[in-house]
Amino acid sequence: MTRWRGERVIGGDPWIHALVDNWYPGDEFVVDDLSLHYYEMKYETAARLKPTHIVELGVRAGYSAFAFLSAVPEAYYLGIDNGMCDAEQGDQYIAHAHKILKRFAHVSFLAHDIQKLERFAMTPWSWETTMAHVDADHSFEGCFHDLKLCSVAKWILVDDYGVGKDIREACDEVLTQNPSWTAEFVHDGLRGSLLITTQ
Repeated sequence: MTRWRGERVIGGDPWIHALVDNWYPGDEFVVDDLSLHYYEMKYETAARLKPTHIVELGVRAGYSAFAFLSAVPEAYYLGIDNGMCDAEQGDQYIAHAHKILKRFAHVSFLAHDIQKLERFAMTPWSWETTMAHVDADHSFEGCFHDLKLCSVAKWILVDDYGVGKDIREACDEVLTQNPSWTAEFVHDGLRGSLLITTQ
């Protein structure tokens, strides 16, 4: 595992060095062993699944997207975020995400209230090889909506599953309603994610 010591990373692949170099200045989510391992697991998940398309609900500063696209740099990425985090905290996270993801070839963003989306309207889009990353509304209703919205994707990676009661309940409900889907817990050392396979 990559180790953080003071102001530099020791070990790890070049992409994790680049992520640290592109950390949002003054971010309250600090660089440490736990946060780096958290993003390493994002990278490893994308490297294992090899999605050709990635849709992310909740972009924030773009760290997860950076990890995913470092693993599959030719993947098409769409990040959807309503900018609420920026508005509430007076920060420029979304602008930062735009900046750090410019190095990848197929990146686009949609500024939209995810809860008002009823379906995705991207064409052409290979849903059978798409990974969705759900990390937006953490309420039961919000997460359940996002899971239903992402049900067209082959894989749904649900962030904060290990620490969010409402998120776990939303996942349990959607899995109950779709008994053919499978799920596995992803130990990321921080919040825990659930990887759902729909197809």
